[in-house]
Amino acid sequence: MNRDEFLANADVKQFAEWAGHLVRGEWSLTHQWTTQERYGGSFRCHSLYEAYRGYSWWYFYIDKAMARIVDFRRRFDAICPIETRDQKRQFLNTAKEVAVDRGGSKHLNLHSSRQWGGMTLAKFQEHIDEIKEKLDPAKAATNDMPAALRMGVGFSKLYSMLIPGLPIYDSRVACALTCLVRLYQEDAGENVTGGALSFPVPEWRRYKGRGPNRCAWRRISHGEYAEANLKCAWLLGRLLEQPGDFAQVCETQRVDALQSALFMLGYQRLQNDAVVKP
Repeated sequence: MNRDEFLANADVKQFAEWAGHLVRGEWSLTHQWTTQERYGGSFRCHSLYEAYRGYSWWYFYIDKAMARIVDFRRRFDAICPIETRDQKRQFLNTAKEVAVDRGGSKHLNLHSSRQWGGMTLAKFQEHIDEIKEKLDPAKAATNDMPAALRMGVGFSKLYSMLIPGLPIYDSRVACALTCLVRLYQEDAGENVTGGALSFPVPEWRRYKGRGPNRCAWRRISHGEYAEANLKCAWLLGRLLEQPGDFAQVCETQRVDALQSALFMLGYQRLQNDAVVKP
């Protein structure tokens, strides 16, 4: 499946039309929750754009978080192509910083000989080039993933910094998408026909067992993860074709902005009355 095939699906088109009202601010989206300050503190929004502006994670607020994305992409561009061991070391150190900075993940040991650390310089650069090509939302296909592709929350964060337009796909983003699809399906009723809008929710280790306040999760394979990440990219890109208030964000960062809004929504399940139509 490629971008055109996914977006041509009847359910996807109808959902995009429905969710487009939220992106453009024509419908309200009310949501609130409270947690520790480093995980967002007290959050409340009345629109999708307001959810984006309310982004908070480990004391990073939205303007700083968006600036960090720009900085990470600039640094990766400055390092590549990787022709020396020092460049590879810089790349791996920056990648580790991304994993921690964008989600507190300390489990991504990229220096390991079993991961990127064991690749020769030529093989490593070839692998990075392949990732950039095969996960580019504009030309990617879910049946054409690299054999050595690794996927998961940590890798999704990293790939998002390497590939503008590819959102981070973590449990919070997936939970928000799942909730919006659920609310759309309740609106659409029998008009929903298939599973194109299925977005598996990755495991959220820290809050395992929180029960009904969170979307269900399960372990998903690398292939499922890559497909979900690409579907998320294609869907957010389509929604932002009419950006509404998101037009205030630099065009190259609008997917990052919408993903950040979903991240804030997805800490807790959306209530059945979250979408308010005028």
